[in-house]
Amino acid sequence: MSGVEEKGVKRSKGQKGTSCKKKSVLEPFELNPAFVKSTKILSEKWENNQDCDIVTDEEGNVLDDGSEAGKPSKIKLSNFPFKHCLVEDFIQGENFLNDLKYELSDLNYTLKNNDLFQFHQSEAFDNVELSHVAALKKILYHNLRQWLVEVTKLPLTDRCDTFCSRYEHTDYLLCHDDRCSTRKIAFLYYLNKNWKEGDGGTLDLFNSDDQKQPKDLVKSIQPSWNRFLFFEVSENSHHQVSELVNQDKIRVAVSGWFHLPSAPVTDTSCPLLPIERGLPANLSRIALDKFIDPIYLRESYITSIQLHFENKSEAQLHNFIIQECYQDLCEKLLDPSIQWQIVGPPNIRHYQRADKSSLPERLQQFLELLHSQSMFTLLANMTGLDLVEEADPDVEEQPSCHSEVQQWSQGCYTLLVSPEHMNCLDVLDVYFHFNSELVPEDVGGTISYVENTKKGCKEALSLMPVANSMSIVYAGKSVDRTVKYLNSRYEYGFHTLQLRYYVLQKANQLLSSPSSDNGSCSD
Repeated sequence: MSGVEEKGVKRSKGQKGTSCKKKSVLEPFELNPAFVKSTKILSEKWENNQDCDIVTDEEGNVLDDGSEAGKPSKIKLSNFPFKHCLVEDFIQGENFLNDLKYELSDLNYTLKNNDLFQFHQSEAFDNVELSHVAALKKILYHNLRQWLVEVTKLPLTDRCDTFCSRYEHTDYLLCHDDRCSTRKIAFLYYLNKNWKEGDGGTLDLFNSDDQKQPKDLVKSIQPSWNRFLFFEVSENSHHQVSELVNQDKIRVAVSGWFHLPSAPVTDTSCPLLPIERGLPANLSRIALDKFIDPIYLRESYITSIQLHFENKSEAQLHNFIIQECYQDLCEKLLDPSIQWQIVGPPNIRHYQRADKSSLPERLQQFLELLHSQSMFTLLANMTGLDLVEEADPDVEEQPSCHSEVQQWSQGCYTLLVSPEHMNCLDVLDVYFHFNSELVPEDVGGTISYVENTKKGCKEALSLMPVANSMSIVYAGKSVDRTVKYLNSRYEYGFHTLQLRYYVLQKANQLLSSPSSDNGSCSD
């Protein structure tokens, strides 16, 4: 799912986590009788991949298979976009549920925070002995597991990983499919009263394309009180938890997985993302001082930048573009005639990319400069990297770069991909940020460089989208990048011009992965 370990430990709001040994009187409860009485019909529908609405009376007797007018479904089985089942009024006993939620709020929670998610997760239920939580464990581990085996005919083992999640303001979980080892049935039990459509925190389901990659968000499920949901974990089970945007609410859900005896043989990889590589725009020199502040063209500055870069493998050069030119480019990027397209798939990335042919002339002139032999030479001198060997038709590797004009707003991000599915090439990443003067540090949008090591993944560098700066970063074969999810605290938008210059060979001094004084995530 993700490469960076969670960082930080945090109690949920108002919780001291000191009463885990507290005993309380167990309030009466029972599992909704519709479960047992609908087993046969659900099993038939599940096996035949058919949808099903189960309507019951007050005693849980099945009245009809979805044709009882005016009565809401108690159990709803659906195969779109993948097989899942929704159960209303999962447990009967309001006092029990209130006490259960109180006990859940008193657990110890750890902040989980990486490229894929941000939320608070409790300790595993196996370590919790509170009376109402223990009663819920018995329901899940015994009653529910046996019922799922009868309905799905899957050979589920006794293993059940269970925890409670708490989503606070701006928390989220981005698109993924839950496949990991022997997981087969995922479940969620919601305990949120008076939840409204605009609060966020919905479970969003995605359909899939021909390559089994998520395509479009096609269904959202509210995390309503006493609602239970389970689905079959598969290569198509792409889902997410949308950002919690209501500042006054906390989303509580008991979540977990039932397992198979052995892991199914499936391809869990993401496809390689194609990257177009272009040759330098021309072999003649372009006057760089038309856009670039002349101070960065001085030999003494270039030498000092190279010394810094060879030590850190990165540099951020402020006020790199002449201020008048920068302001003009900012205005041109807001031109309504630019055609923007959403870039996916959502289990890897989500932002907007401009059709370069629709860019105003001034922006195209700036892009031409960045693709020119002059810019290749300047960057080679600043970094010591070999970017500009003369083109030789007998040599397969030629000077080349790739560029994108990107638009970032609330809900945009990129995720890490598996190391074996990265485009494993040495590159010099170059970023220019525009209209980013109002991006605070707590809203996301930061670019993180993550190094894959034998001990796991470690954050090596974090870059803020600083306005009118050129950021240059050497990224070796073991390095990947991610852009942190932009949350709802950010009401505006900014633009990034991202380029990758492909390194023909390393300079005489072997450069390491990017380093920074910002610290790194723990292994």
